[in-house]
Amino acid sequence: MYYLNVSPVWGISKPSNSNGVACADLDNDRDLDLVINNTNQAAGILRNDANKITGNNYLLFKLRVEKKNMQATGARIFVYAEGIMQTVEQLSSQGYQSSVSPILRVGLGKAKKIGSRRIIWPSSKKQFLKNVGITQFCS
Repeated sequence: MYYLNVSPVWGISKPSNSNGVACADLDNDRDLDLVINNTNQAAGILRNDANKITGNNYLLFKLRVEKKNMQATGARIFVYAEGIMQTVEQLSSQGYQSSVSPILRVGLGKAKKIGSRRIIWPSSKKQFLKNVGITQFCS
């Protein structure tokens, strides 16, 4: 197997010891950038330009919240597109000293049409919608 070191091209030139990361769309281009907590160094920022490079389609979800569960933690979204099912779950963190954006993302690749989407809320209530467009923000 062949590996190519792209670290210098991506702006990663100094060795570091990282112990946490936050994911957020810092430049509002609809893909997640990374803020990395480095030990005994300034935090690092890695910009994600995947949307510009690939031209892939996506869906973004910002879930409406309940009074007792402001971030809809535990909600699951199922997206069916061109015979493939994907699932994402709303979690506020994904590791020690790490966090993720409250906006859920589903990559669709080159899919042109979504069959349906289903949301299962933490209360077990189900929401089912058909004929959702691609590359859009859903709430």
